Amino acid sequence: MLYSNLPPVSARTLITLAAILVLSVVSNAQVAINIDGSFPDNSAMLDIKSTTGGLLVPRMTLLQRNAIANPATGLMIYQTDNIPGFYYNSGSSGSPAWVLSGTGSGWSLNGNTGTSATSNFIGTTDNVPLIFKVNSQLSGEIDAALGNTALGYKTLTANTTGNSNTSSGSFSLYINSSGNDNTCAGYYALGNNLTGYRNTATGSHSLGFNSDGYGNTAEGYCALFSNKGNHQSTAIGYFAMYYADDRTLGRVTYNTAVGVEALKGSSSASNNTGQYNTCLGYRSMMANTTGNSNTASGVYALYSNNTGTLNTANGANALYFNTSGYYNNAIGVDALYSNTSGYSNTANGTFALTSNNSGYYNTADGYNAMNTNTSGSQNTASGTESLSQNSEGSNNTGIGAYTLYYNKANSLSTAIGYQSMFYADDRSAGRSTYNTAVGVEALKGSATPSNNTGQWNTALGYQALMANTSGNGNVAAGVSSMNANTTGSNNVAFGGNSFMTNTSGNENSAFGNWALELSASGNFNVGCGAHSLRSNTTGEGNTAIGYYAMFANTNGNYNTGVGYNVQSLQPSLYNWTGIGTAAGSFSSISNSVELGNTSVTKIQGQVAMSTYSDGRIKDNIEANVPGLDFITKLRPVTYNLNIHKENELLYKGRKEIAEWPGKYDIEKVRMTGFIAQEVEQASKDIGYDFSGVDTPETADGVYGLKYSEFVVPLVKAVQELNETNQAQKKMIEDQKTEIESLKSRMDKLEQNQK
Repeated sequence: MLYSNLPPVSARTLITLAAILVLSVVSNAQVAINIDGSFPDNSAMLDIKSTTGGLLVPRMTLLQRNAIANPATGLMIYQTDNIPGFYYNSGSSGSPAWVLSGTGSGWSLNGNTGTSATSNFIGTTDNVPLIFKVNSQLSGEIDAALGNTALGYKTLTANTTGNSNTSSGSFSLYINSSGNDNTCAGYYALGNNLTGYRNTATGSHSLGFNSDGYGNTAEGYCALFSNKGNHQSTAIGYFAMYYADDRTLGRVTYNTAVGVEALKGSSSASNNTGQYNTCLGYRSMMANTTGNSNTASGVYALYSNNTGTLNTANGANALYFNTSGYYNNAIGVDALYSNTSGYSNTANGTFALTSNNSGYYNTADGYNAMNTNTSGSQNTASGTESLSQNSEGSNNTGIGAYTLYYNKANSLSTAIGYQSMFYADDRSAGRSTYNTAVGVEALKGSATPSNNTGQWNTALGYQALMANTSGNGNVAAGVSSMNANTTGSNNVAFGGNSFMTNTSGNENSAFGNWALELSASGNFNVGCGAHSLRSNTTGEGNTAIGYYAMFANTNGNYNTGVGYNVQSLQPSLYNWTGIGTAAGSFSSISNSVELGNTSVTKIQGQVAMSTYSDGRIKDNIEANVPGLDFITKLRPVTYNLNIHKENELLYKGRKEIAEWPGKYDIEKVRMTGFIAQEVEQASKDIGYDFSGVDTPETADGVYGLKYSEFVVPLVKAVQELNETNQAQKKMIEDQKTEIESLKSRMDKLEQNQK
């Protein structure tokens, strides 16, 4: 049906119009619908003319469109959903193919459908470059012949023979003529490149001034911006290598910079000639000019480096102020932070060698190790805060946390072990100490570091020489050996707890665990053997060799004991000497010598013992030694020695003596001798002060006899007997003479009588 928006008309008018239409269709098979009475165009079967309305085709959804039965080829509808638009059937009624109007062989601004990936494309079918332009200016090109790809306003505008370039961004590779194999993305990236090749630039103005440099990589805003002729540099980051050497006479740099303003360089770009540098981190190696072969990793690492070479900085602010120092290695936050000209230093750890300025050949390994060192050189610090306060001291070695912590200016100290030499002298006027401490808290010192002035000390072991202050020339080896020593000097202690409580004693030697353990101020003692002289406190000049040798001595002086358990009972003897296992007892006295123990059956040697007997050393000489009067009162006896009883009396059950084969064999020996008490009584009976009896100093002591002393009264007795014999001999001779005389007289008388 025909509908019209014209005003209502009369029936006569409608009949007339219908007749005209019928006549028109019949005569021309053309239809014109208008209100001006014009005929249809000769090329049109239907010519609709209007300035106020349009042709409205059927409207339906996609589902409704697909439901049309046997749609004729060319059937048009307007689809209201999915992708709205005019659709026509380009297929047959049996196989409809609906095509959105305006998507034929051209590319729609709104996109196309029904395309084929193998046959539909944008481009050319010959070997002519595909060109894009904006404002009549080259803004994109795909060149198959040269292998260039460009996208961006005025990119690759001047290219002549350059090939295999890829450019993205306005003015990128702007004046490139013959440069090859370049890749760039960003405004003005490689903008001044002429002949440079194999460069990669990503970021606005990256490699902006490069002209003939090759093999460079720049990623980031203005990265490698001023580079002109240098080759094989890598810069990644905002302003990385911004002031790269801008001289036209290029060279291979082998520099690598990753990070904002990394290796940015001096603003006088021609000064930035350094090579073989590698840096990673914000402003790392930012000021470098001629420094070579440096490696920096971390924020501000090697930030101020100018001419320094062969440095390695790994960590934020590592080698921050270094300018000309070389051969330095810094690993850790602020490691070698203040170093300027110091060289050949190694710092490994946060704040290690932070304050070092000009010191050289230092090695610091650990948090805060050598933190305050400024000019000290040839030091080694390994461990948290080892040599932390050192400033000027040199040739020191600290291995272990807090070793040589307070040392400032002293040199030639060696400390190995946690807090060894912790309170080292902190005075600013340094000197060589020659101290060596190995062990936890060895030579730790007084909590007032300035008091710790000792030199030439050697401590080996946990807390060895721990309290030493001004003591010099001591050697202590063993757990807590010489632990309390403060001012004592020239002592030697080897063994756990040896010489442990000494404070001021000098020239002592202790060898063995607990040797001289309790000695506090005694001098010139020697203890060799575990527990030897262990109880000594103030005794001097004693020598004890053997396990438990002279164990009980406290204040006795100038004693010597050699042997296992020798004199372990007496505390205050003077000038006593004992040799042999368990020699010495409660009966021992000062100024005496004891050989062996109660089990000894023989004491022998090649010659007899000699006693000084020079007349020049004897006073009050009297010839009053009794002879027969004394000797005849003695009672020689034979007996068996009961050493069980003897040991009980000598040691009072307080001394443990080891067992060994034949220890009690002496009890089986039938001995000859005297009873000491009888000898003593005999001498008293005649008023003779006989020195051959060892009278005990205590009531429960054991008597002894000096059998060699019996020789003197025996000699006297023999002399007395000799005098008697001589008198008797003379009397006999006289009698013989008288007899001979009488005999002669008798002979004469007999002759006269005849």
